[in-house]
Amino acid sequence: KKNMPYFINKEKRSYSLIKDNEALIEMKYHKWSYAKGDCYVGEKFVSIKPQNVWMRKLDILKNNVDVGDIIFNWKGHIIIQIEDENYKMQEYLMKPNGFWKRNYTVYNSNEKVLFHLHPKFSWKTFGTNFTVEIEEFTFNDKELAFLEELMVYMVFGINLQMAQAGAAA
Repeated sequence: KKNMPYFINKEKRSYSLIKDNEALIEMKYHKWSYAKGDCYVGEKFVSIKPQNVWMRKLDILKNNVDVGDIIFNWKGHIIIQIEDENYKMQEYLMKPNGFWKRNYTVYNSNEKVLFHLHPKFSWKTFGTNFTVEIEEFTFNDKELAFLEELMVYMVFGINLQMAQAGAAA
């Protein structure tokens, strides 16, 4: 069965994870900062904010409890460490591929590919939209819900990276 693709659409100060023309999660940025944002994942209020002024590491808070981090390394990778439902820390790695035509691949800690993010610049919103391609459709509903959450965190990281690169240029 061919899985329906996910899309991540950028709005003015937010972006939404879309599947079957329905917004599942909407991440809203704080004022002018791409380093702080909030969204609801199911019933939980999720907030992302930098740990310090360097913004190499961001905290992920669920209902004000620190459950993980978004970490940027010097290779341009984004690492997400997040607690699963059993309070065990899981680690995910996102690597950029390609130089001119860039896309991103997300791996779990066993180096298994989970999904790909394909960016496409939109002149209308002057931001980047993404198409998400899931590697294989053998995920149950709980795993899929978690992957959707992970997609939102990864795009948060990419957008921050792009904003910082733009500021440095």
